[in-house]
Amino acid sequence: MLRDTAQPQISRMAFNILPIELNQGIASFIADDRDLCAFRSICSATRNAIDGDKFSFWRSRFREHFDLVKGVEAEKLRRRYQHRMRHMRHNDTTRFSKGSERQSKSLLNIVKDLILESFNGDSKDVHGRPMSKNLQHLQRLALHGDIVKMFRPASKHLPMDEVRESPLLEVLQLVLSHLSLNFQMDAPEVHCFEASQKMTYASVEAEPIFKASGAVNYTWLRHTVNFFKYHFTQCADRNSLLPHFLADLNEDELPSAWTDKLVDEVVALDRFWKGTYAYQDMSDLREMRASDDGLQGQSDGHLADEDMKDPIQTLALDFAQAGDRDLFWPIAFEDHLNAAFQTKRQKSRRAQLRSNGSRSVPSINGLYFQGRGTDDEEFLSAGWLNQLPTQQGIPGWKRMTMMKYYRCEDTGAVDVDALWAYEGIVLPGNKIILGRWWAPGSDLDGQSYSGPFILWNVAPPKSERADSVMEG
Repeated sequence: MLRDTAQPQISRMAFNILPIELNQGIASFIADDRDLCAFRSICSATRNAIDGDKFSFWRSRFREHFDLVKGVEAEKLRRRYQHRMRHMRHNDTTRFSKGSERQSKSLLNIVKDLILESFNGDSKDVHGRPMSKNLQHLQRLALHGDIVKMFRPASKHLPMDEVRESPLLEVLQLVLSHLSLNFQMDAPEVHCFEASQKMTYASVEAEPIFKASGAVNYTWLRHTVNFFKYHFTQCADRNSLLPHFLADLNEDELPSAWTDKLVDEVVALDRFWKGTYAYQDMSDLREMRASDDGLQGQSDGHLADEDMKDPIQTLALDFAQAGDRDLFWPIAFEDHLNAAFQTKRQKSRRAQLRSNGSRSVPSINGLYFQGRGTDDEEFLSAGWLNQLPTQQGIPGWKRMTMMKYYRCEDTGAVDVDALWAYEGIVLPGNKIILGRWWAPGSDLDGQSYSGPFILWNVAPPKSERADSVMEG
């Protein structure tokens, strides 16, 4: 039987007689990249539509799928688009066991670029708010891949404490914490909860969030995400109230992604926050810290206010205006929290000054805030934000120090016997804070009584929204 070659020839002739703009218009409706390659190979006219005209088609193709960084040549956008699509196609089979394999390295760098270039475009959602196409890719990568799996089960060949993740993988997982904590997604199983529980309850002395070199303790922070991920997503069958309370929250009251380009700049945080913290009874905490493997099979501890039937606390922050001098920050607060971020040598010099009778708070380079919130009762807070260096090329990290306190009803003075110190990391984008609380002055076998906390930014309550409308 003879092969009919007339039809393909007619097709090639049809595209050859069309202007380049029309061929480009046809190509723009081809969603699948493999079909686009087939279209490009039909004839010289279709190839020219894709690669000619100074690669203008690829600029449009890139803008259709990603946030477009201004000033990048179209030919570079073509290479970037093809590189991303080629590696993201294998996301579901890529394993980030250490972040060091060739494919996982390429995909990690793509995820990093998606984060750094997010909100560079001019896309808007149905409400006219800035929207990032890159965030949509990140969510798909998390939903269908391995990127936000914090830890793998230990094996006899490689115990968990011998696994060394790549620093870039650790940083990216922290930046994407909102996806790990999203109980509405089909979240991956939580591994190594007992190890995370033991780590998050480690004392300030044993596992400082900031190491002596000034480096951030990524491992402790990732364990904290893993700990709260378990409580957010996978412990509803353990009589925990938190998943039920989370399910009743509106979408704008849940942990969320950043909404603007990430930059290294200390700016006032949005005002309204929700959060929770966890604690162990002192006897359980002492046993956990002394054990080799946490409290496996024993208590998971308590979340904030479970006894009060509401494990979610609220917090409203008000930042001082530039030039304000009347800042409430007692020396006792600074002694416990070191908001000035002084080294041991600097602090020892202060101690010498105190011995000579001089008592003053050191200069603090940051933004000061006061807060008011509720857990089992109303509380007050005061604290500072300090800028941190870029981590693995990702900007926007901040240190938060805060003292939660109460005032005596009869005198109005600070109740020094009811202070709770908080230190944490504001993740890039200013939407999630992870950290540790501790009881100043507590002594549990020479270490502080402490536990983990999480705060996340939420939309203003309806009463505040109504007030703003009336004022407008």
